[in-house]
Amino acid sequence: MRTTAPETSRRAHEVVPAHGGRSRARRFLAWTSVVALLLVGLFYAGGGWYFAGQIRDEVTVTAPQRTLDLTVVATTDDSVTLEARDGEAPAALESSLVHGLDWDGGYGQVEELEGVDGDQVTRAFTLLAGETPAAGDAARLTKEAFPDPQLALDVPVEDVTFESDGRTLPAWFAPGQGTTWAILVHGKGVTRSELLRLMRTTTDLGFPSLNMAYRRDPETGGGLIRFGQDEWPDLEAAVRYALDHGAERAVLVGCSSGGAISASFLENSELADRAVAAVFDAPMLDFGATVSHGAADRTLPLVGTEIPSSLVWVAQRLADLRFDMDAARSNYLDDTDWLTVPTLVFHGTEDQTVPYTVTERLDAAAPELVDHLLVDGADHVESWNADPESYDARVRDFLEDYAPVSPGD
Repeated sequence: MRTTAPETSRRAHEVVPAHGGRSRARRFLAWTSVVALLLVGLFYAGGGWYFAGQIRDEVTVTAPQRTLDLTVVATTDDSVTLEARDGEAPAALESSLVHGLDWDGGYGQVEELEGVDGDQVTRAFTLLAGETPAAGDAARLTKEAFPDPQLALDVPVEDVTFESDGRTLPAWFAPGQGTTWAILVHGKGVTRSELLRLMRTTTDLGFPSLNMAYRRDPETGGGLIRFGQDEWPDLEAAVRYALDHGAERAVLVGCSSGGAISASFLENSELADRAVAAVFDAPMLDFGATVSHGAADRTLPLVGTEIPSSLVWVAQRLADLRFDMDAARSNYLDDTDWLTVPTLVFHGTEDQTVPYTVTERLDAAAPELVDHLLVDGADHVESWNADPESYDARVRDFLEDYAPVSPGD
């Protein structure tokens, strides 16, 4: 006789599906995803906030510091031996670029590299002013090459002022011939002495030349520079000053942020049609590209890895919101309708501030107007320093072609 096992006995041996285990796994994965999203959010929020502050610091202009970071070891009539005073020597020390040598009591220029002996570097030297530096003197190198107009120029220079939006702004004016003036605009965080290298050419050609200051530069109190967004009326005021004093046309000469100010002037000013040509050196024509270029040389704090481009993007957006910036308005390359005059552009291939691709993009956007020269080995606004004679000759040829000076032009 067959018997059947009790129902309860059979169920005791059945395998019960592990619904509870799968549910716990799903909850774990969900919480893990939430935590990961929170961590990513914190990374971008915190990192973006931090680097937005770094962007603000980079575009805030303060008085430049005169740091004498070199020691004079020895001098002769035509050479000087230098070494770092404390810490690492500046990269320019072992180059052959022309730089100014500044020390208490004098000023000169260094040129070709003549020798390196351990930490001591010997360079060709020319005394421009004061007494030859003595062994032990503290000194510094400066790309500006000339400290003031009196040493840089062979023509008399006047200190003048012009009015812009209720501000009184200073300028150096060198008289010349004709009615086409050169208006020179320097870059961020430096002074008018940056343009003395180019002003040597414009004055030698005979252009009346106005080397101007603008709002938020070191001479006018500094502050958060806007790369042309707010500063272009100052250039317009300088052009108006020129027109009021006999000018009919203008050649715009801009270095770095001075290029951005010139671009914004051409884009916005009712006097833009008075410009007949432009000369730019390392023009800052895309703020976003400049920020990304700078970020490429930095690393994440504590981690030491490269900063991802997505974090740079977040930082730029946060900087716009926090500091009333507008990176998009400081991009003069997406729409180059403002560029209506022949333009000569220099840019160093080793520019650590503004990537030389900015100049290549400008040329690609308006090849019929732009003539650009990439200078091998030059850092930011150092194309003149790499070869002053060739630089001067290129500017001369360009201006003689597109803005010739004659007594009755």
